[in-house]
Amino acid sequence: MESCLSNIQRSAGSARVEIVVVDGNRDSTLREVARRFGAAYVHEARSGMGVARNAGIRAATARIVAFTDDDCEVESKWTLKIIEKFSGDHELAVVGGLDLTPNGSSFFQTSIGLLDDLRGAPKQGPDLARRILNCNVAYVKRAVVACGGYDETFEICEDQELHLRLFKMGYKFCFNSQIIVYHKRRGSPSEFLRRVFWYGYWSSRVFQKHPRLFARTTGILPPTALAAFLLGAAFAFSAGFYAPLVLTILAALAYEVVWGLKIALLRPNSWRSLPVAMLALPIRNIAMALGFLAGMFRYIVTFPKARL
Repeated sequence: MESCLSNIQRSAGSARVEIVVVDGNRDSTLREVARRFGAAYVHEARSGMGVARNAGIRAATARIVAFTDDDCEVESKWTLKIIEKFSGDHELAVVGGLDLTPNGSSFFQTSIGLLDDLRGAPKQGPDLARRILNCNVAYVKRAVVACGGYDETFEICEDQELHLRLFKMGYKFCFNSQIIVYHKRRGSPSEFLRRVFWYGYWSSRVFQKHPRLFARTTGILPPTALAAFLLGAAFAFSAGFYAPLVLTILAALAYEVVWGLKIALLRPNSWRSLPVAMLALPIRNIAMALGFLAGMFRYIVTFPKARL
């Protein structure tokens, strides 16, 4: 936390900013840390990322509110670039940027980090809204308040849900690849798999709330591809017609080849991490798809009961 706060202060330069620390720990250990950095301190007893971020929004007094996480390090001019972006376009409501793997990460973190680091800038439309992440985002406070803030029932993916809601209301988004935070990746394969499974699960909740918008984003691709593969496999083994299954496998292999070439071209010094990254890619997509389908299954099973 101290490193995070120090970097934020440096990134503001001479600009006047307020820093708000929202602490969910029971013992309020961060109160003294916040005081040393001149930050406002908010203790939030309730758990949840959406709960904490709403508490921060309520405590903030500025027109623009920016978020990062305590395991992130912001780039040297992060705050100044956010201020500049909003100052240059008064119609903007949401600005996001890159989250990259920090130097000094473990071999595993660096390898899986390649999958996020090389995604590139998202397209315009709902995919842009969905891809902007909570660890590197800034809002016009009035816009977030007007749409009701974060949905506090979400454990994760609350940023996706909020952003699609803001997009639906007509607010303007911007992605700037010069606004950068360095975000620690999951430290072990089990943590990585657990995270992407639950990411897929809660993404299905976003889909349930915003089906038309979510269906226009890349988030729909992993569960759709897995469902197509399973249906193709079932059809192939029942009818003895293997063309759909073969086509699905070839499409998956082509996807792997494209990603491998992308890593080799954009990060030529990362060849040692390439095998792990290429192995993690299909595993990540399958785990995410299984989480999404699990969330949809639960929704289908419980939905009739909710209507009674």
